[in-house]
Amino acid sequence: MSEHWYKEKMSGPWYEETSPSPAMVRKDITESINRERSLNANQSSLLADIVLQHVPDTRNDFGSFRGYATFGVGKSIAREVMVEYDATQNLIRLLKPAVAHWLHKPEGPRYQKAKTSFAGSSAADSSASQTQAKSTLTKIAK
Repeated sequence: MSEHWYKEKMSGPWYEETSPSPAMVRKDITESINRERSLNANQSSLLADIVLQHVPDTRNDFGSFRGYATFGVGKSIAREVMVEYDATQNLIRLLKPAVAHWLHKPEGPRYQKAKTSFAGSSAADSSASQTQAKSTLTKIAK
């Protein structure tokens, strides 16, 4: 009898002996969520990042294909992903006005950048228009 006799005895259906890959599970989860919700490009990108956090390439605890389908492993992971996705969307929704206010208030970074930009462009525009006016006057005078 060989050392690994149990391997010789095991011969069952492929779906009981192999398991889905992490890429396959990520695709399954993403497709199941997309069937429930319609997402734009930014939301899809956020969803893909969250799915990748929950199902990294190193994860391999999905069981066999039969167990994955029978016991709803993909559905339970999808629920976890949706909880995190919804929490992230709520944070974005709540924080976006505060961040926009901070950026655009008079001492905020965007305001300061716009102020500098307008001050620089108006000075350059006025000197250019003065130069153009002088050249026009000289042409008229000749």
